[in-house]
Amino acid sequence: MSSQGQDEIRFQNLQAARRKVQERFGFDPSASVEATEWEAVCCAFQKRHLLAHKMGVVDEDYPEKVNDPRAVVGRKVTLTAEEVSPVIGIVERLGRCLYEGIHGSPRMANREGSE
Repeated sequence: MSSQGQDEIRFQNLQAARRKVQERFGFDPSASVEATEWEAVCCAFQKRHLLAHKMGVVDEDYPEKVNDPRAVVGRKVTLTAEEVSPVIGIVERLGRCLYEGIHGSPRMANREGSE
């Protein structure tokens, strides 16, 4: 694996991406949203994972990763329009925060100047 691959930040797991952004760029993207909004977007991304990789079936990790009292291991996860609609705005705000945080990051400026 190249060193460039080690620098990747993948956003399928938002908690891991948050840690990597903090380490690499020195800011916390979750600070741009309310704690309840961060929980909602993390839950939505975990549901996305189940839908994409587990045919929507709740696995043993899901209840540990999110606080979803409706989740039953082995059953299909529920996802409603009422959950998805607010998450769109939260993701947009997180995206703006990431753009602004990285664009203004001295580390990014140094990296771009060295290429």
